[in-house]
Amino acid sequence: KITLRVLGRGQEFVKILGESVNLAQLQKQINQTLAPRVSEYENVLVALEEERQGAFLCCCLLEKYQNIIEEVKDLLKVYNQTVLPFQKVSHICLIPEIPRTELQKIKWNELKDLAWKNMKHHGTKVYF
Repeated sequence: KITLRVLGRGQEFVKILGESVNLAQLQKQINQTLAPRVSEYENVLVALEEERQGAFLCCCLLEKYQNIIEEVKDLLKVYNQTVLPFQKVSHICLIPEIPRTELQKIKWNELKDLAWKNMKHHGTKVYF
């Protein structure tokens, strides 16, 4: 007898350094870490593709958090100490808004494009 357990939607998983990463699960952990300072509706974990690692994790925040970016970096460093190396957030991206549909679902392709564009201007690397 085979038991099949659904872990989430395909779009919630990404390969980083050959490992399968569940973005939804990590988003919950990040929300808990940032909860004292950042609303869960104003940050989104996104995997941005690159050749070397396959992808890297970027925490997209609304630009209004610019004034507490150092505190957010410190909180993400704490988060990074609790996860496996391939689950670590390596960048923070400040964006004007999180693109959403009328039903408030995230428009992932638009978010990724926005993240790349804004990282080139003022992306922040989280060093750990």
